[in-house]
Amino acid sequence: MVTMNGWPDARTADVTRIHVGDDHDGAEVRTGDVARAFVWLLEQLDARVEKVTVVNGHRTRARNAQVGGAPSSNHISGTAVDVNGRTHPFEAHLHGAPFTSGFTAAQEREIRKILGEAGGLFRWGLDFPRGRRDAMHFELAGGTTPATVRAFVERVTTKGKQLADQVQVPEEDDMPTVDEIARAVWGYKNRELERIDTYALLRRTNANAQAAAKGVIDVKLLAEAIARALPDGALTKAQVSRVARLAAKDVLSKA
Repeated sequence: MVTMNGWPDARTADVTRIHVGDDHDGAEVRTGDVARAFVWLLEQLDARVEKVTVVNGHRTRARNAQVGGAPSSNHISGTAVDVNGRTHPFEAHLHGAPFTSGFTAAQEREIRKILGEAGGLFRWGLDFPRGRRDAMHFELAGGTTPATVRAFVERVTTKGKQLADQVQVPEEDDMPTVDEIARAVWGYKNRELERIDTYALLRRTNANAQAAAKGVIDVKLLAEAIARALPDGALTKAQVSRVARLAAKDVLSKA
């Protein structure tokens, strides 16, 4: 089955969780280039329009029916997100009450600029027919394909942002975003990490990791450098990769 924009339904294995801004829970969207494209969009909204705090993404058909979504909602294919929904309500849920997008006129103009920069890749729910306007909602536009999404990701990546390194689905496991890594390593309690005293280990090696990152662009090479500096068995390969991405982000943010 396909959703309104022509993308097929997404299974659990087809989605990945992304985190942007202050959205600590994250949202599931279609994995790979689609996830990278939505990270770009959410980062633009977070930096230029308003702080992103809550994002909702993929829904199964059953869950979509429970929440009253359109039968072929693009959320089902993992190609749509709702951003800060409490601030920007769905018009159909207002039951005839006056509708407002929840954005100022200046914010709406900035969103239009962002969508223009994306070259028509995304459609905004504020442009839905009157009665169903949905300013929280952003989706891949009808007619988009994996090839057009890939072309967009490659275009924005060439600007030095290294978007692919921010949301990357690895060959071995489901790699979280850089922000998710930062929270997991420095904020959340994790039994596995605590068992091997990784928190203390990372703090002792952080200076070396940052120094290495300054001279290494490829995060994979940075991971190899960190692995060589650590005691054997201190971290798994996946954990080293996470540390490398965190260290790279720290250095790049201070550059």
